Amino acid sequence: VFAFDMVPELDKEFRRNISLNQLEQNIVIERVALGDREGVVEYLYSDDTEMGNFEPEMLKDGNMDIASGSLKKGQVRMTTLDRYVAQHQIQKVDFIKVDIDGAEVPFLRGAHDTLSTKKPVIVIEVSERGQKAQGHSCAEIFIEIAKHGYKFFSVRYSLREILPHEFSRVSKEDVLCLSSAKVHLIPELTRNLSRDELPRSEH
Repeated sequence: VFAFDMVPELDKEFRRNISLNQLEQNIVIERVALGDREGVVEYLYSDDTEMGNFEPEMLKDGNMDIASGSLKKGQVRMTTLDRYVAQHQIQKVDFIKVDIDGAEVPFLRGAHDTLSTKKPVIVIEVSERGQKAQGHSCAEIFIEIAKHGYKFFSVRYSLREILPHEFSRVSKEDVLCLSSAKVHLIPELTRNLSRDELPRSEH
């Protein structure tokens, strides 16, 4: 597992949890931001919400600001997923989970080659509020993933397929993205989901 976060406080917490669970051989933590370019970027961090973001609007509380000390500024190196995969000679990418509060579109643009050649299963958060805060839209998420031959399924609504014109109406939810070669998994996933949702008997 390769996990990425740009906030040092969270990086420290992640590493502590990995050590407590003796997972050092299984999980690699990288304190970098993943986007569509190389360079150094500024971010904001809130101790109250324990979140980092490029836009203050996405840190939950509109009253927070740098002057009051409720928001901290930081800098971190940004790279692309394509470059990271190439540099570390990662041959197989099975699964990608993306929940980066509005920065999904730049991430996807920087993952073009990985998605095109390795066709991982993707679960991505789709939020119109988050996209607008960073100058993007949910429709752009669809465009960036669909160009690699993916179909989309609602995690919230029992893996119902989400059609292209519906993406602009998605308010906030996680979306399962499968390449055409893996769409056949949907019936089995749906059956498993149905079993998980059955009420458990009490003993």
